[in-house]
Amino acid sequence: MYARDIAQPCRTMPLESDALEVVQALVFGPDPYLVLVDAAGVPQQIVQPMGFVRLLIPDFVAVQPGLASLFGLDGRERLRRTVAGRRVAECLPPEGGRPPVVAAEATLSQVMLCLVGNNSQLAVVVGRERGASVVKGVVTARGLLRRLLEHPGQERTLDHIPMQS
Repeated sequence: MYARDIAQPCRTMPLESDALEVVQALVFGPDPYLVLVDAAGVPQQIVQPMGFVRLLIPDFVAVQPGLASLFGLDGRERLRRTVAGRRVAECLPPEGGRPPVVAAEATLSQVMLCLVGNNSQLAVVVGRERGASVVKGVVTARGLLRRLLEHPGQERTLDHIPMQS
C-alpha cells in the first residue's frame, strides 16, 4: 500500500491568492487546513485558521497579555484590515518552512517515518504529471492509523520492523 492509496483529497491554493479568499476557503470549506503551493505546484505551507486568528492579536498585547483586558478588539474589522488587498504569502509567517512531503509511491512505513521525523500531524502527498509536481492529497496521522486498523496486514513491511520497547 502506498501514500497515494490512502491520501485524502485536500484543497490547494497558490501562494499568490488573495488572503481573504484563503480565509473564506478555510472557514467555509470541508477541511480545517489547505495547502499553499508555488507556481510550479510545489507545496510551500499548510495553512490553518489559527494562523489568521494570530493576526487579530496586536504584537503589544501578545507580548503583554495583561493588556488584553484593556484592548478593545473588533475582530471583524481587524481581520478585514489585516487581509484586505493582500496576498496570503504576505500575511502569514513561514512557520518553520515547507510542510512534510512524501511521494505518491511512498510506502506506509515511509509515511510514518515522515510524520514522526517532522513531528507533524499530516504530510502532503505529491506526484508528477507531465513533469510537474501535483498535490495528490494529504495523509494525516489519524487517517493512517484508521487505515491500519481497518485493513490489517496490508502493509507487509511493518511485519519486519522491530518494535521499540
